[in-house]
Amino acid sequence: MNLDLQIAKLIAKAFKQASSWHALQQQIAQATGDKEFTVDRRKLKKICSGNAASIPLTIRELKALQIFFSMRGYISLKDNMIFSRPKTLLDGFANEANVTILFPTRFSDKANVEMSSRWDLRAVGSLITAPEFHEVKQVGMGDVFHYGPEVRGVQLIEAVEAEEWYLTANEANPVISIGSPFGNYASELLLCEMAGVEIPFEPLADSENLPFRFYWKSKNYMSNSAFAFRENFVPHLADQEFHVQDDVDRGLLVGNEWYPAHRNGDSTNLVVAQFKNGCLRIVLSGIYAPATLGLAQQLVEGHIPLLISEKQNRLLVATVTSSIGQSPGGENLIATGIKRDGRRLNSNRFNNVRIWNTETRDWEEY
Repeated sequence: MNLDLQIAKLIAKAFKQASSWHALQQQIAQATGDKEFTVDRRKLKKICSGNAASIPLTIRELKALQIFFSMRGYISLKDNMIFSRPKTLLDGFANEANVTILFPTRFSDKANVEMSSRWDLRAVGSLITAPEFHEVKQVGMGDVFHYGPEVRGVQLIEAVEAEEWYLTANEANPVISIGSPFGNYASELLLCEMAGVEIPFEPLADSENLPFRFYWKSKNYMSNSAFAFRENFVPHLADQEFHVQDDVDRGLLVGNEWYPAHRNGDSTNLVVAQFKNGCLRIVLSGIYAPATLGLAQQLVEGHIPLLISEKQNRLLVATVTSSIGQSPGGENLIATGIKRDGRRLNSNRFNNVRIWNTETRDWEEY
């Protein structure tokens, strides 16, 4: 496919979602972060009129389109469509000697074995094969054992601080933590430090200003989180109160955007990243287990840009929507310690990325 036709097809695809050429022009400006760094709506329309080769585009306009296409997930940042590719989030590990991947485990009474999710292990496998890790001397793995909800408060903090993986997560080390803060203690501790939350494992008051929160119906095998909502309640969206629908048992709030999730269906999930003393730390927080694999795949495919530097006051928050379906066979436990279930990951879609300033406690343009 020649470049003219490729650009025209991508613009036509974006137009269908934007519903008007003026809206598309504005969306491109939002992606670049500059209202003057866009493509005029009339030029966009002419490109799709059937003779794209005759419509001149400046280098600046081509760059704006590449940024917009990659931010919307129409192309991967690794596709190198027009210019040398921008840096992806995994490029933040360049020149590191060691990177550690932390994933959760828990003891199964039924199988009498310490067990890991097949989705988490597949996420680990996806990450360690990423080209960005080829130059890393050592990619280590650490299992984060989950004690269950009966261990909480001071007792839980003391137990966690005694674990081998704790120093890796707590000090300035390059690290990727796989799993939500409800199932992976490392994810909870990293998110708390990134967002400036002092006390982990206990929900903050609804009035606290946080970049994101999770709604999670209580499960007997999960811990709590500083980022959790009260049961059946999502506060002050657009100065209103919204009660969660009866058929929704999980969800995500980012800014003022509420994303209900469904076990068999769509869920919107988080990638959160920040530098600490020059070392990149990433949390992949899937609302459901298969979505965590989807987040890892989005990282490896290069859909998430590296929009933060080593300034510690900036937090990258990216959202990815995953579609989960049901496979025949149901759920079973395997003696080797891998838990299988009857779900399958159908697709992933990168939505957007936002920057949270931890000093001003507000979103900022980039």
